[in-house]
Amino acid sequence: MTVTTDTELLTTVVREIGVFLETDTSHLRPDSSLTAELDNMNSLKLYEMMLYLEDAIGFSFDEKVVDRLDTVQDLVDYIRERLR
Repeated sequence: MTVTTDTELLTTVVREIGVFLETDTSHLRPDSSLTAELDNMNSLKLYEMMLYLEDAIGFSFDEKVVDRLDTVQDLVDYIRERLR
C-alpha cells in the first residue's frame, strides 16, 4: 500500500483499526488513546492489531514497541518511520 501524506496515513490507520475491530472508528483523532478510546483494547489485542496493520499497510512491526504506542499519532508516527 502506498501512502504519500501524513493525512492519508492517519486516514488509512483509522480505517484499518475499524476493520480490525469491526467497529466505527471515525471518532478517533491523532491524540486519541489506543487503549482508552477503543473498546476491549488491551496489550494482547493491540499486538494482534499491529500484526493486522502490518499486513494491511505493509510495514515491518517490532513487537518491542507495543508498550510505547499510547495514541493514534504514536502509531501513525511509528508506521511512517517503518515505511521509509
